Amino acid sequence: MPRFFIDYQDANQSHFDSMGSRLPSLAQARVEALGAFPEITKGMITDGMEQTFTATVRDESGMPVYRATLKFTGECVPSVPRSVL
Repeated sequence: MPRFFIDYQDANQSHFDSMGSRLPSLAQARVEALGAFPEITKGMITDGMEQTFTATVRDESGMPVYRATLKFTGECVPSVPRSVL
């Protein structure tokens, strides 16, 4: 089975996967990368109204073979004061 490395980053920090995982296919590596977004982003949405998270899957040679970006955008409804957030 091929080994895939899944790296994650946002504006403040990044995680570089140095161990990798043996997975049957790139399709499964994609599932793993996307499935980790909820845990990785949990508690990381800051006071700001926009934040971007990226997952990059690399193959055994270190070449990127898939990238996904999750963008959080929040906005206040005009009738609600920001102070309640």
